[in-house]
Amino acid sequence: NIKLAKSGISRGLEIAAVARAAGLPLMIGCMAETARGLGASVQFAAGTGFFRWADLDSDLLLAPERRTWEHGWIRRGSFAELL
Repeated sequence: NIKLAKSGISRGLEIAAVARAAGLPLMIGCMAETARGLGASVQFAAGTGFFRWADLDSDLLLAPERRTWEHGWIRRGSFAELL
């Protein structure tokens, strides 16, 4: 379960490379990021195509925020759509 808020992008790529070399499926997760903060994880997961599962819902646990194209993605049901 790679969490970019903990690892950052470079380290996340390193962790993914080790897991993929070992034949392990990958999951991308989150900590307590807002929708804006989750934007990097959504883009990372979509851009690499490495992840079987995604748990990117921490924004739903926080106070509502203005959701606009500024985040780089929007939620459509249980899917994240890149903009």
